[in-house]
Amino acid sequence: MGRNRIELWGELSHQPELRSTPTGKPLLRLRVDCGAPGEELEVEVVMTGETGRELGSSLKAGHQVWVAGALRAVWCNSRSGIRERQLEVVASQVERR
Repeated sequence: MGRNRIELWGELSHQPELRSTPTGKPLLRLRVDCGAPGEELEVEVVMTGETGRELGSSLKAGHQVWVAGALRAVWCNSRSGIRERQLEVVASQVERR
């Protein structure tokens, strides 16, 4: 998992998205709202493998979750076409609370 570890808990702000990689591996994407009331703090979470597939069918927007994993920086294009670096959590564990 690397040299970093993060744990967070919060509420799923969107419906989980389950896809497959080009090699057929399940890929689950979650958005977890970890902010205090009135604050927006949404964290992108990804999980691969069969555990992600199982969770993808049972989690729904609004569910409370606990996530453990590692932070990773990814490059993506913004809506204005500028490349930005964002952080996401690569989950090793996700549990519904």
